[in-house]
Amino acid sequence: MATPQSKDELAKWVTDTVQETSAQLHKIYEPQWNARTDVLKTLVSLSSGSIVLSVTFSTSIRAAHLNPNWRYVILFSFVMFVLSLVIALAALWIGTRVYEMQSSNFDARKPLHQAVLAANTYDEFMAAFTDIQNRAIKPIADNDRWANRLYHVCSITFCLAIASLAIVGIRELLQ
Repeated sequence: MATPQSKDELAKWVTDTVQETSAQLHKIYEPQWNARTDVLKTLVSLSSGSIVLSVTFSTSIRAAHLNPNWRYVILFSFVMFVLSLVIALAALWIGTRVYEMQSSNFDARKPLHQAVLAANTYDEFMAAFTDIQNRAIKPIADNDRWANRLYHVCSITFCLAIASLAIVGIRELLQ
């Protein structure tokens, strides 16, 4: 684009540039967000299936002559599957907010346009621009950070559940 000649042209250029940059950022991060979402969906399915199987075979487990300590390990596994399921669902719910980057920046177009028109100096514009962008992007970045943390916690709880079940299974096979 040629150098903007008026404040109105500059305001349009700034808002268009912000929107284009937002689209580029979305394109860069989308594969990461999609991969995390896919893994979380898989963990939801596996945790749900494990809970259903645990409940289905609970009478068989009670009938088995297990040491009470091993029953606690099975209970621990069940609790970890439930936690994994709940945390995965929370991560999916929170993670949906990251896909709103472009719409948040689109909604910020009017305040950005007004900030350019109202600014008398570069510093005034930058202060307004930074404030507007922080209001648009910070909640998305925070949600991405929380979704990522929950993703890691969910993975750990799921692995603990599987490992504890594997320990009980191996112990039963060796007897």
